[in-house]
Amino acid sequence: MEPKRPAVLLIACLTLSVLVGATYVRATSGPYAPVPPADGLPHMIHRPDEARPAAQESEVTPQPAPLEAVTARPLAQALGAQPTEIVRYIEDFESNWTEYWLLRDYSNADGGEYLWGKRTCTPHTGQYSAFSTGGGADGSGRGCNSQYPHNARSWAFFGPIDLSVYINGTMSVYLRGSSEWNSNPQGTCDWNADDIVFIGAGPSMSPEDILGYGFCGNWTSGYYERTFDLNELQVIGQSQVYLALFFYSDEDDVTGTGFTFDDLLLTLEQPTPPTSTPTSVPTLTPTPGAGPSIKTNYLPLIRSALPVCNDSADNDRPQRAQPLTTIGQTCSGSFENDPPNPQGDDYYFVDLAAGKTISLDLTNIPTGANYDLVLYDARVLTDPFVSPVGISNNPGQASERITVSNSAAGRYFIRVFMRTRSPSAPNAYDLRVVIS
Repeated sequence: MEPKRPAVLLIACLTLSVLVGATYVRATSGPYAPVPPADGLPHMIHRPDEARPAAQESEVTPQPAPLEAVTARPLAQALGAQPTEIVRYIEDFESNWTEYWLLRDYSNADGGEYLWGKRTCTPHTGQYSAFSTGGGADGSGRGCNSQYPHNARSWAFFGPIDLSVYINGTMSVYLRGSSEWNSNPQGTCDWNADDIVFIGAGPSMSPEDILGYGFCGNWTSGYYERTFDLNELQVIGQSQVYLALFFYSDEDDVTGTGFTFDDLLLTLEQPTPPTSTPTSVPTLTPTPGAGPSIKTNYLPLIRSALPVCNDSADNDRPQRAQPLTTIGQTCSGSFENDPPNPQGDDYYFVDLAAGKTISLDLTNIPTGANYDLVLYDARVLTDPFVSPVGISNNPGQASERITVSNSAAGRYFIRVFMRTRSPSAPNAYDLRVVIS
């Protein structure tokens, strides 16, 4: 079938034979409208990192300790001349998430009922993650290391949500797992040859209306964080948007366990002045004939204020570093008020007693940007070329982390280095420093 969005480079979707007997499962009981069977596949935007051979183990995100900061919260600050509010929502799959997600099995050839399931299989944080084909009457009995079924067509939808007031947005997720991948020169996943986990969004729950990204191959070395531009998915500014997870397998080789998703984060920017008064979260409005009624309180997505880092426009060198006053908390920093240079620096300092351990996390790096995290001791004040105490310089927008144990007493300087500026999103970040 032809893609509905010719402006975006998409793969042609293979038309499948009509799948009858599609199943809709929900945690709560009640009479629901019948769900029509799906006979197509979503549109996939190709990425250079979507297929991963077993030997490739770069960009691994280590398993972090559970932190209060992983809960979603809004981030409000003036960004340049245009005041904006950045609102963040998270799905950590810890609550009864199926009250808000619509689960569907669109296959009558997978040998049973296989849905996305809330499982304890290698969560990124907390106790649970979303396991592809790990739910439903048959999938719930799968072991975490068991192989997924042939001919899976497992969907999970969230929505509809109203994104009409937003001007920018990203969706990020942590993924881990493995599936069949037939190596090709392009290093991409192919609906015709591979088993694929997919994440995307669209104006309806029809697979043909969903645009997104697929992953296949071996992603078992740890959790991998990936962030997607909602403008590229063509849903920013739309009044009805569904988020979608999809796992697809064909009839031949099964070479893995499938995938887990965790800590799905939605970051939205709207052109309204910041306010200290929490606003109501987006409501979920049922669409007649589209499935069961959805609750209007968006409980899995929790808002709470995030403090601003002690940032200033001139803290761009160690001598102008600002004291970090949010030890043990996550704070929000920004390069938006700095001179519009391709690169930039923010410096903070902390004082450590002897024998302490300091841990630093730099997260929520915007699409298209590349930030580094560096820790210096006081020698940097007189020697700008001194070797750092610790450094984290992962590629792209991957999160950064430094841990230094048994420190010497003294003042330490934290450098957030914007190596590459984002061309499309606010150049902000979240910084967390813990001393123990």
